[in-house]
Amino acid sequence: MDFDTIVLATALSAAMGCAIVGLFANLPFALAPGMGLNSYFTYGICLRLGLSWRVALTCCFMQGLFFMLLALVGVCDLLQQHTPLCLKKGVTVGLGLFQALLGLELMGLVVRGEEVLLELGDLRDVRMWVSLAGLMLIAALMICNIKGAMLSETTKNG
Repeated sequence: MDFDTIVLATALSAAMGCAIVGLFANLPFALAPGMGLNSYFTYGICLRLGLSWRVALTCCFMQGLFFMLLALVGVCDLLQQHTPLCLKKGVTVGLGLFQALLGLELMGLVVRGEEVLLELGDLRDVRMWVSLAGLMLIAALMICNIKGAMLSETTKNG
């Protein structure tokens, strides 16, 4: 997939989601496409199942239509009301752990192992230490309740 096209589609869908929620639901929330679902799309659907991105996007479109229909007839509200809180929290934690694992792999702290699923990465890699320092800085800023603790350089300039 073309990177610029993906960025544009993500930005437009986030803007559209924000506008719809702000105008029609009167909620002051900013919405963006679920990054956990983006990871699942890439690693679970395309890489693991071997589907082309075109087929996978078609499946996502059909799923979107199906869930829109469920929302319009009120099934989503019923599911939300009857889903136990522990299950809601469990799904949120599971997606967060998956994203954390992807982040640790991208920074090089963990790598795929030959005899085990994961191994410790190369501790001599400078990029891993810079990434870890950035992560610790973000954690410290968040603990101190500093606004914008997670803004990156690309976010500020881009």
